Amino acid sequence: MHPDALLFFEQDFWPELECMPMGVRYKLDRCATKVSLRHWQLLDTAEREELVALPGEGAEQADFYRARLEELARKYGFALVTIDPDPAPWQADSNRLDLEAAFWRALSPFERFVCLKAQASSKQADLLPRVLARLKENHPATLPGGEVRLETPGCR
Repeated sequence: MHPDALLFFEQDFWPELECMPMGVRYKLDRCATKVSLRHWQLLDTAEREELVALPGEGAEQADFYRARLEELARKYGFALVTIDPDPAPWQADSNRLDLEAAFWRALSPFERFVCLKAQASSKQADLLPRVLARLKENHPATLPGGEVRLETPGCR
């Protein structure tokens, strides 16, 4: 999974990107910024696609991403909201999902972010198991037998 592309469960967002993809939400957190869905939908499709494709992993990339967001906010007349991203649970070594520790450590910060957001999804109750199944395909050697298991039954 990579934050610069749509995820398997976001394919219905195309072609207009009416909803904000997980990668954009992650990059917004990385640059300590919030953009409402209403403001996201003011952007034209090309601008939304640009924000999906722009990198936002490192500090320099996050600064560039925020600068681009500021340009778009000025263009459309809305204010960016600064948020406090710390503590960001997706950056932690421990996890709130009770996943096997070795599996959690093997995940990228973005993959952790996706897991936590999937767990919190009220619209798609089956999203976390689907995300975990996809991650299992990407990280087969992290657990005995390549299994992705919760340490306790069910999700919190």
